Amino acid sequence: MRKITAFLAALSAMLLCACGASGSDITPYTKGITFTADITLYNECCSAEVSVSKDGETRFELISPENVEGLTLIFSGSEVHAEFDELEYPYSISPLDESGMCGRLYAILADTFDPETKASADADLIYVSGEAQDAEYNLYLGATGLPISAESINGSFSAVFKNVTITP
Repeated sequence: MRKITAFLAALSAMLLCACGASGSDITPYTKGITFTADITLYNECCSAEVSVSKDGETRFELISPENVEGLTLIFSGSEVHAEFDELEYPYSISPLDESGMCGRLYAILADTFDPETKASADADLIYVSGEAQDAEYNLYLGATGLPISAESINGSFSAVFKNVTITP
């Protein structure tokens, strides 16, 4: 019994070490996904249903707060379009409204679109660090490379990813 317990303990230790070391081999999986995001920027909050196509075009359909529900922001490179009901128009990002929150999250995701981007591992955290919209950020990933959360280093921005799925 002691031999089995010792073997299992050694095997567990090896697996834990292997998991921590593999973080640098993980590529962020930030294209070809859908998720719900709870986003906060300077104590203002919104929620959005988000889809990121395989080419990087990103759609944020706002679901809260109620006064912007149904507004869709479409980011493609440096262009942004807004849709509401049947209206569609080019949009200018304001740094402090819901579009700024979505713009910040888009900038973080777009910063990781390069397939050469690799994650770092520190203890149990797997993350990508960078700078987007003049703010340093960490994008935290699961073991498969799918995003879990993002935050600015100065604490002014955060996003929590829920129900992340890969799109066909």
